[in-house]
Amino acid sequence: MKLIIDILTKKFAKSIESSFSGVASDVSVAQSTQSNFGHYQCNSAMRLSKELKQNPRAIAATIIENFDKA
Repeated sequence: MKLIIDILTKKFAKSIESSFSGVASDVSVAQSTQSNFGHYQCNSAMRLSKELKQNPRAIAATIIENFDKA
């Protein structure tokens, strides 16, 4: 049986790979520490902001935009 956290990790990795070619997608999905932000969180946009020298919110928006295409 597939766990939701494993499914989310794979989808985030595919979305990052399709959004930012040539970027290593070391994706970590965890249960959210603050329930008002949802059940799970992925902080890859923060890590990628340093590597890509872009705003993390813009990176997150791009990842989410391509999430359903992954």
